[in-house]
Amino acid sequence: MDIDHLRKQDEELDELSLSVQRIGGVGLTIHEELLGQEKILDELGNEMDKKSGDGDEEDECKGSDHDDM
Repeated sequence: MDIDHLRKQDEELDELSLSVQRIGGVGLTIHEELLGQEKILDELGNEMDKKSGDGDEEDECKGSDHDDM
C-alpha cells in the first residue's frame, strides 16, 4: 500500500471515530431524558393514586380488580 492510501484510511477512521462518539453522546442524552420522563411519570402515578384514594371513590374501588379493564 502506498502512503496516500494509508493516509486516506487514517482520515476516514478519524471521521468514523468522531461519528461514533457523537452517536454515543446522543445515546446518553436520550437515556438521561428517558430517566427524567420516567421519574415524572412515577410522580404523576403516585399523585393519581393518592387522589383516587380520597373521598367516596375509595369505597367504590375496594375489592375490585381494576387490572381487568
